[in-house]
Amino acid sequence: MYDKPYLELYDDSEIIEMMERSKEAELTAREFAELVYIPWMLTDTPEVFLCCLEEQGGSFLLDVFHRSYEIYGESLPYTAEQFSSAEYKLGENVFIEILELPRPVFVNCGFLQIVLVADFGGDELKLYLMGVEKGQNEELLIRSMDLETFEWRVEGPAPTDAQKLADLAVELTVNRKHSYSHYVKCRCPLCQKTYSLGLTADEAEGYKEFRSEDAELEDVIPALNTFEREFLMTGMCPECQSSVFRKELPANTDRWMQGDE
Repeated sequence: MYDKPYLELYDDSEIIEMMERSKEAELTAREFAELVYIPWMLTDTPEVFLCCLEEQGGSFLLDVFHRSYEIYGESLPYTAEQFSSAEYKLGENVFIEILELPRPVFVNCGFLQIVLVADFGGDELKLYLMGVEKGQNEELLIRSMDLETFEWRVEGPAPTDAQKLADLAVELTVNRKHSYSHYVKCRCPLCQKTYSLGLTADEAEGYKEFRSEDAELEDVIPALNTFEREFLMTGMCPECQSSVFRKELPANTDRWMQGDE
């Protein structure tokens, strides 16, 4: 489908600017590929990325890493055989890709797998990294990235088996809408429509702390985006926030329910 090398489809001058900031943050070329370059390409055109991955497999991933190392002015220490990918399809629209990466060459690079969850029916894309948390005891953790804010959060222990990792990715994304045990319901003071926002059990405790102890909402429930925090503070619905603050609505609406149901 794409007869040109994938990387020729992009003007990555923006990435080169990011590279300078990444060097200041002391990222290695490998970390730059995993934490900056791949998320940027996925945010730009996820369909193209997944199509090239399906067609080219390990050689495509090698090209991506090669470009990252080239930007950093370093030699690539990998071969195409050290990369692989596996696809899991759920229905017509949801695809999960697990990218197996070479074992890290540098001690401070701990990522072993990248998990992509693309829901083209719901127009959502999730990115997860499974890696080694460096410390006194090495622990496998799975992290997720918000591709709108490029913020990371730890989702919990990561399995080493690819199928179990795919199952966990489904649980964290496709099924997450049904995982909220508490809902905060408010009538928007502007449009008078009723909305509810889903919270996990731990987040519900944080919300109680926010209401009773005058704690900062951002501290007690750090996973919330700005729309969700504003709703809990003022009751203003996302549509009215978008109009008042002239901000685009977030793509992820898993937490929200409209009406009195």
